[in-house]
Amino acid sequence: MNREVEFTAELWNSLKQYLEKYTVNGHKLVAKPPSSVVLKGKVPDIVVVDSRGLPQLIIETKRKAEGRPLEELLNPLGPAPIAHAMCYAALAIEEYNLSRSPLFATANRGALILFKGINRDDLDKIVSTRVCLEPKRAPEDWIKALIPGGLKVLLKDYIIDRIEHPLKDESLKKLLEYVGKWLVQTPISLAAFYKVFVSQLRSSIENLHEYVADAVKTRIISDGEHFVKLYNKAKEMGYPLGLLSKGLLELVCPSHSKKICEYLKEVIEEKLSMPIINVKKINRADVSELAKFFDELESKARELAKNEEEIEEEEEKVTKLKMFEELKPYFQAIDRKIAEVLGISIDVEWLWNSAWEMMERRIKGTRGPTRPGAEVSLEIDVGGKRKVEGADLRHRMLQLPLINGLSPEVGSYGYASSEGSY
Repeated sequence: MNREVEFTAELWNSLKQYLEKYTVNGHKLVAKPPSSVVLKGKVPDIVVVDSRGLPQLIIETKRKAEGRPLEELLNPLGPAPIAHAMCYAALAIEEYNLSRSPLFATANRGALILFKGINRDDLDKIVSTRVCLEPKRAPEDWIKALIPGGLKVLLKDYIIDRIEHPLKDESLKKLLEYVGKWLVQTPISLAAFYKVFVSQLRSSIENLHEYVADAVKTRIISDGEHFVKLYNKAKEMGYPLGLLSKGLLELVCPSHSKKICEYLKEVIEEKLSMPIINVKKINRADVSELAKFFDELESKARELAKNEEEIEEEEEKVTKLKMFEELKPYFQAIDRKIAEVLGISIDVEWLWNSAWEMMERRIKGTRGPTRPGAEVSLEIDVGGKRKVEGADLRHRMLQLPLINGLSPEVGSYGYASSEGSY
């Protein structure tokens, strides 16, 4: 079933069932089947009538043009659907010789925008009934029925409310409470347009989020440069912590490890402030020196691993901390070279000393095999084809291991979406 038709049928059925069960301010109302009411040759989607058969509420739920198939669900604040619903309200005055139009609304699954009825004497200030009756080749043609300035009048002086998720029972009840007030001519407070507009804009962003969230997350994880780009853009938009600000992306940390997370956040932000390497501009001497540092690091790590196996046979186990301590100068040498290539001033010794105490406490407190924790990583594409121990040097990753050995109960640190965010 077409999605627009499906929504129209669902909304009509919900109204029908509600009105069969309840009266509205003492009035028995009926939701007429979709497209069963004809107003001067035009067919609205849903019409709610009173016991005399007079329309009290008209709802437009989809974009359409005469002689053409149904199109996508409408934006309830779009000029075309508002003009469309307004025309039906105006034609109801002519069809039934009313002194004022019924309430009218535009709706999709996310929201219903409800408008107050318009007095006959005020119609010609807002809409042209003659143009409403003309054939429409496209949905946008309905806009021509509005008098210049008519849309502004409707938005400013006639919006009663924006009702979210109109298929929900509480939303139907709220909608029909307004209809009840209209029936007994009780004054109805109007909504401020800016509040309606902001609510609709927020809803549109949330709907867009559903379509792009997974793609954005995947891109952020797989493309470091894209993450930095979004991070800087968020800072330009006023988010003090860039993409790590509350409501966007956040570090997920256990409450008992708050200090560690705060430190990680500072280091990550510092890393993000670094310029992005243009790999094409790295000279061959820097490539060779980086390759040499990586070779030395790998060679030393293999040596330590081999020694540990031999010592374990003698039941004299070498600690993980000792291994890190021996590898520390190699990591620092690589960090210094990276800083030189980037053209930035950073005290690598201070950075490592700051992280060392935290890492030492964590490793000493670990029992059993260590597990990877948080890492601040900077990817260096050094552009060569050289192979080292079967590894392609072009895709080596410089990793600064700030924490290792996190227990399963603590979990790992990473990026995760918070409520309403990516």
